[in-house]
Amino acid sequence: MKPRAIVSSLPHSTNTLVLSKQDSHHLLHVLRLQAGAEVEVIIPGVGVFDARLERAVENRAQVRLGVRREAIEDRESPLRIRVVMPFLKGDRTRWAVQKAVEAGADSFSIGTMDHSVVRPEGRSVSSRLQRIKKVIEAACMQSGRSWIPQVEFFEGVAGLDIEGPVFVMDPQSDTGIEQVSKVGKSVRSMTIITGPEGGFSRQERELFMRRGYIATRLGPRVFRAETAVVAGLVAFQTWLGDMR
Repeated sequence: MKPRAIVSSLPHSTNTLVLSKQDSHHLLHVLRLQAGAEVEVIIPGVGVFDARLERAVENRAQVRLGVRREAIEDRESPLRIRVVMPFLKGDRTRWAVQKAVEAGADSFSIGTMDHSVVRPEGRSVSSRLQRIKKVIEAACMQSGRSWIPQVEFFEGVAGLDIEGPVFVMDPQSDTGIEQVSKVGKSVRSMTIITGPEGGFSRQERELFMRRGYIATRLGPRVFRAETAVVAGLVAFQTWLGDMR
């Protein structure tokens, strides 16, 4: 696979693009590419384009776009999965997000729950989200995705605004992944909710039940919080998405 870079939108009047400092550093100083090198450019919501590295101006790489080689639907799953998860201890949030992107997550809502150990506030929230966005972009380039998942912060599950089917990954549930049959094979978007290290509170479980969310367990074993994110994604991508 060719080296990849990400840009925010198609250029209006020229096929020449100036890449971000992060992508420029990676192409010019890590990979040490020279003028004329072939690369791929991801334009979120549009697709993947062939491109050629032209030159560097003040340590910013310039590339010239070629043809679009992949549309969004060529590489992305037909099943759009929103991941709702808490911030986790140490490096576990980064790990879970990275693997979830590789497994095809469409978007993320990351925040705090009743039993959350990590509770960022103020500027800490913004800085954490910025780091997560960088993890997402790097994972997209590594895995060859043509869509960049968005991420947002939430404070408490009661304030979440969710549409469509919702599955709660809960090891205390009596029902397994076969509950997906309740929404049918035609579903094209859904949400999965995973809990913190201490699990869901009684109040959260009652809230999920009132809202009609479907509690399900992923087999007889209890996963770590970060593992549940990836396991849930893979399970639903296998049932309804493109992991077949």
